[in-house]
Amino acid sequence: MFTKIKQNLTPKFIFCLMLILSWTTLRAQDDIMKVTLDNGMTVVVKENHTAEVVSLRAYVRSGSIYEGKYLGCGISHYFEHILAGGTTTNHTEDYFNKLKQKIGASYNAYTSRDHTCYYLTVNSKYLDEALSMLADWLMNCVFDSTEIAREKGVILKEILMRETPRHKVWEIFNNALYKVHPTKYPIIGYTELFKKITRDDILAYYDRLYTPNNMLFIAVGDFNKDTVLLKIKETFKDFERKPLDFPILPAEPRQVSKRVVETELDISATSLAIGYHTVNISDGDMYPLDVLANVLGEGKNSRLNKILKQKKQIVNYAYSYSHTPHYVNGSFVIRTETSDPQNVVEIKHVIFNEIEKAKKKYISEYELKKAKKQILAENLLYEQDIRVQASSIGRYWIATKDPNFSEIYVRRIQQVTKEDIKRVANKYFHDENMVVVTIKPSSSEKPPLKETVSEKVSVGRVQKLKLDNGITLLFKRNLNFPTISIKAAFKGGTRYETEEDNGITNFMVEMLLRGTRKRTAEEIVEEFERIGSSVNATAEKDRFHLATDILRDDIDRILDVLADIVSNPTFPDDEIEKLRKEILANIKRQQDDPRTIAKQFFHQQLYTEHPYRLPTLGTEKSVSGITREEIRAYYERYVDPSNMVLGIFGDFDEVTIVAKVKGAFRGFKSKETLLPEISPEPELLNDKEVFNYYRHPQVTIFLGFPAVKSSDKDYYVLKVIQNIFSGNYSRLHQALRGERDLVYYGYGYQRANIDRAAFVISAQTSQKNYEEVVVILKREVERLKSESLTDEELEGFKQEIINLYPIYYQTNADQVSQAVFYETIGLGYQFFDEFLNNIQKVTKEDVQRVARKYFNKSVLAVSMPESE
Repeated sequence: MFTKIKQNLTPKFIFCLMLILSWTTLRAQDDIMKVTLDNGMTVVVKENHTAEVVSLRAYVRSGSIYEGKYLGCGISHYFEHILAGGTTTNHTEDYFNKLKQKIGASYNAYTSRDHTCYYLTVNSKYLDEALSMLADWLMNCVFDSTEIAREKGVILKEILMRETPRHKVWEIFNNALYKVHPTKYPIIGYTELFKKITRDDILAYYDRLYTPNNMLFIAVGDFNKDTVLLKIKETFKDFERKPLDFPILPAEPRQVSKRVVETELDISATSLAIGYHTVNISDGDMYPLDVLANVLGEGKNSRLNKILKQKKQIVNYAYSYSHTPHYVNGSFVIRTETSDPQNVVEIKHVIFNEIEKAKKKYISEYELKKAKKQILAENLLYEQDIRVQASSIGRYWIATKDPNFSEIYVRRIQQVTKEDIKRVANKYFHDENMVVVTIKPSSSEKPPLKETVSEKVSVGRVQKLKLDNGITLLFKRNLNFPTISIKAAFKGGTRYETEEDNGITNFMVEMLLRGTRKRTAEEIVEEFERIGSSVNATAEKDRFHLATDILRDDIDRILDVLADIVSNPTFPDDEIEKLRKEILANIKRQQDDPRTIAKQFFHQQLYTEHPYRLPTLGTEKSVSGITREEIRAYYERYVDPSNMVLGIFGDFDEVTIVAKVKGAFRGFKSKETLLPEISPEPELLNDKEVFNYYRHPQVTIFLGFPAVKSSDKDYYVLKVIQNIFSGNYSRLHQALRGERDLVYYGYGYQRANIDRAAFVISAQTSQKNYEEVVVILKREVERLKSESLTDEELEGFKQEIINLYPIYYQTNADQVSQAVFYETIGLGYQFFDEFLNNIQKVTKEDVQRVARKYFNKSVLAVSMPESE
């Protein structure tokens, strides 16, 4: 299979390609089994012993396109809400909530256009409990009337929550693209049609589609596949097959003329979507279309991004993708957003010019090789997580009936030629096949806002080394995947900012990627994209960091690039102005997100003096005033080896990796950073209740109590209390959604910060219910202070934290992120292991003591719609 592409690839690239393809082949063929049970259920099991984790997924071919007479009602999605975790003939909903808590199950469900999926991920020792629970939901749901009524209210709120610019833009575009096929209907349904669904409708729908011969069951994880297959057969032996009654899906007629839609919405920026009808997943043209999508709009150095964002600076983002489902011909889509509607004409000109170039000229050899490498890397880097592997198998089976389709896909991508790409561009990119949707901000002016780890199969352990220049190096060897995750973090962030320079951390760390003495901004992006990767620059409250995930054979090159980025930035004036424009657009875009607005308002009320009150991006005023000299001075103070923690986890030799790091960073000299002292936030002396008014229909509530630093021993107790206020089996969930439907979400959290953080409870609800929700939040806090937990409750909340650990920290990226985070803020990379031990030590008395100690003075910040 390599002979067709070998002439176009360098020896190094060929070796890397063979490595990936041979690895994916072994992965796909080893330890995977597919059978069909006597009742017609398809079962796929795959062994994976990289973590003590098992992921179970049940797929039902019952998505929104198969709803027949219920099209547009959202009954498939409604059904998912009721069945997942609901009462069965064997157990109550409360029983399942307690069991999920006891075994630390990560569970959820979703509905798509062609299927509904229910999934559970647990520690492998709880496989039997998870299998029994999932099977009970599928086979024995009683469709309790109270639960049906409650979930109807939940979904009505969810429909309201989706009234966001992003969802509206997609819905308008999708309706322009499809005129007949039922994929045009929203999965969640239209409000008025959804309201009409009855319990009888639900029972009829269950009888029609929830049958084993219409299901796929997947198990991936730390088990013996033969043993698990026997367990699955035994569990579903009494699940009887039924005749299937599927509606005939109408074919989407061929588009015969260009479709143009222009409208206005209450949004901050102008969105443009250009789409062409293409093919479904079974068509060979999918592969060159995917490569072309990568060349045109995937990555910072893609054609559209280089022209529209980097050179002309007239878009906030630009990207393209090829969507090829199995149930209808898909689409090739280009999406952009601009802050100035006057730019739309020029944006369209650039896009159509690039489309014509793709039709008339071959892409370069370099673009072709880079796109193939990126697609290869993407398919490998994200499948370390057992949950992702199970999901991939399921999606591929639903679409192709082949759980190993990822291997086929990777090989077919490598066979794509320049001639293939030019051919598909000419075949599909013509006016009669085009849809253009432009959505601009409403012209009417808006009033201003008013304020009233398990290491079972890991080869190595985390090691710490202080390099001669002061860098703290954390490294861990893991040979399970040929990948490496790298994170370089520095103490800094908004904690060290003022109102005048607010946002400078974010500005500076982004500028690290905008040019060095050796590389331009474009060349830095190209270094990563050519190996199928990217580098992310992020600023937070207490730190800022750079992170990347790469294939193991690219480590030398990327270490050199990272060392160049942190030690030799030049902060070019033109790049500063480009980035300033992007940040200001992002700040403006945040006004479209009610939760972001509400959270920023809350922080401004909770912290009156401490810089934690400042937004990470900064404000329009502060970002507009930041100078190059200030950025350079901030860099000189904080980007220093003595202030740097470098984490490298993955497939490498430990002795060699230390030598490589020392060599790459040998020119990074320490200036012995002295960080400024930060004054603590004054004590909150009285309860505070404040209101903010915005244009969004939801009411967002934040209730916060000043608590502790993460270095305080009471932090562990507050993390247990966090679980008492979070999740579907928490006290708060039962009060807000267990018997009634008062909120879309409600949860508590305690952040890990250097300075004193708050314990926060947040909820989102309707305007008519918000006062009652506030009463319940405060009541549950007082209840925790006055009523002791039962032994069973306490153990459940603790075990949930402990059992979820191996699920949430499977990958190199997950693990290096945690180790570097805790090391950077001064707690040490071992903090999380110690954290789990300390969680186990928490008592009922600790919970009540800590609640009484901290849950007294509070800040209640409510953001709600403006009065008419």
